[in-house]
Amino acid sequence: MLIKRRFRLGVLGSGKGSNFVAIAEACARGTLPAEVALVLSDVESAGILAHARERQFPARYLAPGAFRTKLDESAERTYVEALRAAEIDLLVLAGFMRVLKGDFLRAFEGRIVNIHPSLLPSFPGLEAWKQALDFGVKVTGCTVHFVDAGVDSGPIIGQQTVPVLDDDTPEKLHHRIQTAEYELYPRCVAAIARGQVRVQGRRVLWRLGAKILLVEDDREWRQLAANSLRDAGYDVLSAGDAAEVSLLKDHADVELVVLDLDLGGENGLMLMRHLKGNHPRARILLYTGIEHDTEAVQRMLDAGAHRYVRKGALSELTATVQEELEKSGNPESPGSNASA
Repeated sequence: MLIKRRFRLGVLGSGKGSNFVAIAEACARGTLPAEVALVLSDVESAGILAHARERQFPARYLAPGAFRTKLDESAERTYVEALRAAEIDLLVLAGFMRVLKGDFLRAFEGRIVNIHPSLLPSFPGLEAWKQALDFGVKVTGCTVHFVDAGVDSGPIIGQQTVPVLDDDTPEKLHHRIQTAEYELYPRCVAAIARGQVRVQGRRVLWRLGAKILLVEDDREWRQLAANSLRDAGYDVLSAGDAAEVSLLKDHADVELVVLDLDLGGENGLMLMRHLKGNHPRARILLYTGIEHDTEAVQRMLDAGAHRYVRKGALSELTATVQEELEKSGNPESPGSNASA
C-alpha cells in the first residue's frame, strides 16, 4: 500500500519573514505541495519566528555563536541536528543573514535554496537593488538558486524581471522586487517539491506536468486561471474562441480541456466536437459561472464531455483539474511524494 508523504521544508531566517509568509500561504492554498517542518532563526526577536508560531509551525531560536557573519562550529552542529531531526527534504533560506559553510552545505548538499534580489549573476552580495539602480540598468529582478560554497553563485532555478523606472528610489525598487519574490519563490520551491527540476551542470532544467487547454472567453478570468494552473505545475495553453482553438490543433498531447460552457449552445457543441477530434486523449471538463438547464448540460455530456462543474474559486479549479487527471491515470499530475 502506498502512503503519501508530504514534502518537508526547513526554513532559516533572520528578519521579518515576508518570503516565509509567501511560502507558508502557498502551502496552505495547496499550490505548493509541501509542509513546513521547522523554522529556525539566529535572531531571538525575528519576525519570522512570530509568523511561524502564529501558524503553529515548530519554530526555534538557536544561538549562532561568536561570529557575526557565520555560525560557529558548535552552533552549526546544533542547526544541522535540528534540521535532520525534522526530516526535512529541502532547506529554504528566507533572509538568513549568515553564510553557510562546508559541513553545513555537505549535510544538505543539493537541497538548499535561496532567493536573491537581482538577476544573477549580476549584482551578487548585499543591497543588490541599490547596486542595480546605481549601475543604471533598465531591468533587474530576483533569482532563486541552489546554494553552494560561493556568494550567490549556485545553479539558477528561476528568475523574474522587474523594470527599473526613471523615478525609482532604492526603497521603491526594493519594494517591487520583493513583490516579485513572493511570486517566484513559492513557484520554484513547488517545482522542486513535485520533482519537476533537475540540475545538469550549471543548468537547472524544468519538467512540466500535464498539458491543459483552457478555453474561456473572459480574458481576465482566463489569465488568472492559467496562472493558477501554471503555479500548480501544469503546462497550460489557453484560447478565447474557436479561431484560437483551431490554432492549437497540433497539440495532440493535451490531456485535459477546461471548457467554459458560456461559449454554449450549438456553437459550444461544435467547438467541443472539434476539441474531441483534435485532442483525442483529453478529458473535457465543462466549467461555467452561469446556470444552465439540465438538458443543455446533458447535450454537452452526450457529445463527449466528461464532467460538469460550476465555476468557483481558482483553488477549486486546481483541485478539480487534479481529480480529472487522476481519473485519466495521468502520471504527471502534481501531488505528494509516495513511499511504501
